[in-house]
Amino acid sequence: MVVGAIHQDNVFHVDTLPQAGSTIKISNAICAPGGKGANQAIGVAHLSGSPFLIAAVGNDYEAIHLLDILNKENVPTTGICKKNSARTGHSYIYLEDSGESAITILPGANDKLTPDNIRKRENLFHNCRFCLLSNEIPIETVITAAKIARQNGVETIFKPAALKKLPAKLYENIDILIPNRREAAALCPQYSSVEQQADYFYQLGIPTVIITLGADGCYLKTAESAKYYPAVDLNVIDSTGGADAFISAFASYRSENYSLEQSIQIATIAAAFCVSRQGVESALIDKNSLELYIAKEQSDLLH
Repeated sequence: MVVGAIHQDNVFHVDTLPQAGSTIKISNAICAPGGKGANQAIGVAHLSGSPFLIAAVGNDYEAIHLLDILNKENVPTTGICKKNSARTGHSYIYLEDSGESAITILPGANDKLTPDNIRKRENLFHNCRFCLLSNEIPIETVITAAKIARQNGVETIFKPAALKKLPAKLYENIDILIPNRREAAALCPQYSSVEQQADYFYQLGIPTVIITLGADGCYLKTAESAKYYPAVDLNVIDSTGGADAFISAFASYRSENYSLEQSIQIATIAAAFCVSRQGVESALIDKNSLELYIAKEQSDLLH
């Protein structure tokens, strides 16, 4: 189960990211599907998973286009809500040659996804292993989805993008928290180190914390483990979808009963492949390609 945003991504290639008072030239522009909900659902589908997606679109051409892409990617659209009074969400991504990006979002219909929309689709949670959550939708809706997942015995994985505070009603229902370095620092600015930040989230009662660190890999904190995992050394072209690729692969392989450690290492490889390619949807690796690489480089990861 994936509950999150769906956007029309507008990607602008620039020499430098926009700064206040500056005018920059765009060398190329691309439109593609996006939003963490759509990205994660497509990522799971690419890895031969069977995702459901609950999200919201407007009543416009972009909605028709995005739903058509989801269907082609084997992501069922029965959980998608159409909001007649809103336009489909858009994101505007400024991308440097280095792979660094700056993202602005026009939420549109994503802001209209309500707790009631989730409750009416509770049947979709049945028999799921994980619920992937991100907060490009109203926080009340995220909390409702986390509670419904917990009631149905579904483990929750939460990506706290652009969240300044972690509400108690949310973290009480989160099993796995996966922030990046900046998100972790924003949520607990009183601590400067990754280890302290991870321990802070763990002490809140979140059993598994994984802080992703880009080129430095990631850091895991559980009751049994506190350790770093290195990144895979591939050239970074576009970092936009790295976290979604990581979460999709992590959830997919945990669903297949790979260990926590194996799933993190496999997810790290999937993320590296994603950021080494242009875009997100087209850069999310398929299962055959991923496992061929693993069989060649780290065959002990596959059982």
